[in-house]
Amino acid sequence: MNRRAFPPALVLAAFVCAAAAQAAPLLPVDAAESVEIEVGGNRYVYFPLTAGEPMTIEVEGPSLFEAIVRGRFTGSTSPFPIEIAVLLDGRPLWTTVLRSETGSSVYPAHPGWSVGRPDDIKVDIPAGTHTVELRLVRPARGTVDVNPVRRELDVLPWRLAWEGGLGTTYDSNVYRYSDEDREEYLDGLRVDRYPMDALDDLRLETDAEIELIREEPDERETSLRFSGRWRLYTVNGDKSFSMLSARLLETRPGLAYLRAEYSAIPSYRIRPLWDEDSGEYRGCDYRKHGVSLELGSDRSLPVDVRASWGYDAYRYDPDFIEYDANASTYGLRLVIRPAAGLRIDLGYELRQSLARGTDEEGEVRSLSDDSDATYDQDAWEGRVRWRAGRLEHGSLILTGRVRHARRYFLTSHEPDEDPYHRGREDRFWTVAAGADVPVGSGLTLEGFLEYRSRTSNSEVVESIGGVKDYTDYRAGMAIIVEGVRFLD
Repeated sequence: MNRRAFPPALVLAAFVCAAAAQAAPLLPVDAAESVEIEVGGNRYVYFPLTAGEPMTIEVEGPSLFEAIVRGRFTGSTSPFPIEIAVLLDGRPLWTTVLRSETGSSVYPAHPGWSVGRPDDIKVDIPAGTHTVELRLVRPARGTVDVNPVRRELDVLPWRLAWEGGLGTTYDSNVYRYSDEDREEYLDGLRVDRYPMDALDDLRLETDAEIELIREEPDERETSLRFSGRWRLYTVNGDKSFSMLSARLLETRPGLAYLRAEYSAIPSYRIRPLWDEDSGEYRGCDYRKHGVSLELGSDRSLPVDVRASWGYDAYRYDPDFIEYDANASTYGLRLVIRPAAGLRIDLGYELRQSLARGTDEEGEVRSLSDDSDATYDQDAWEGRVRWRAGRLEHGSLILTGRVRHARRYFLTSHEPDEDPYHRGREDRFWTVAAGADVPVGSGLTLEGFLEYRSRTSNSEVVESIGGVKDYTDYRAGMAIIVEGVRFLD
């Protein structure tokens, strides 16, 4: 008889029963003729294992390989020992000894045979494709029947995901100067205020990210991510900066998630600012440290709801310590998925920033003669992400974003003490569009266009817009490389 010729109906029955038990049936390499065993009214497919004819099964990991072993009684009902050697990728793991006794199950096609009680052989399979080999040592004559299946692990091993990016961005207004300031610079006026080499610039961008992920399928997922982003300006080197972050994310799929994150910018150059104490323009830098929490539903509601809180600490260099500030941000976001492949985010944030407002020990902020940049800010944002179509290596993703913010400065100083903050209101706009194009396995080409602007109004300085208003255009592209592997 053809050793590969086993009834297709029996194999189909095995797949159905195994699926009901959340297990995937496996077919041995060079599978012998199968037999059908009826257990509790259900029928399952088993394959015979005899001495001298090992059974080899290919298994994809990470997973759990399980073989249900039953002795076959054809002429006697006396219990007998079963000894099976187990090998993984040709390497011996162990030899298991079982004692087979007759049970209540039957062979429907062989009324004269009796079915032994079941015993399990389980092997943890690491990531990748592996072979499990079963060798019957005892009985030297006779047959045992084996039902091999692959089961998902209750807890998958840690896996490591990584992503790297290399790109470039053109920035039309690096220092956020107004049109009047730009004209002064181009005319060569006030060199002390504009010591930079250019107002626009091309920056090189490098991103690196690693993430450790632990998953219990359909139950929970824990991930720890570390990332770094470096921005190198090719002309105005003093504007170069880096961003570092660490994030912990705990998810209950289909229910909710909690995210905690820490981020830092070690040093960021704003631009030369007027220093009242020295009576001249000086370069102004700050460093930033921030923490944030976000809690939200995970596809458990018709519209997912996400609430967030963040705290940022800004510390300026010694010439401008009055601008040191602590800011708290409270956010609420709705995530809508009206159609397959389409996601819409609508959000609101309230940001409250309390500035130090003093540059001397013992000074009281309300009585200080220094600038007080304390403010409240409302911000509204809408995002769209659309999986526009299928390409050879993945999906084309199109994105869009619109953000509007209104900032209200809250200084209590008299107008002549702090004219640039008293009664001032800033409005910000950001409009951006982008596309992610998969160009290979684990390779994505990203591109974007962005417009930013600020307009200022003041009850004290009518011409403040000539100093504070600005527009900025950005365009960039990057190649993203990503991958993942299990840590066995």
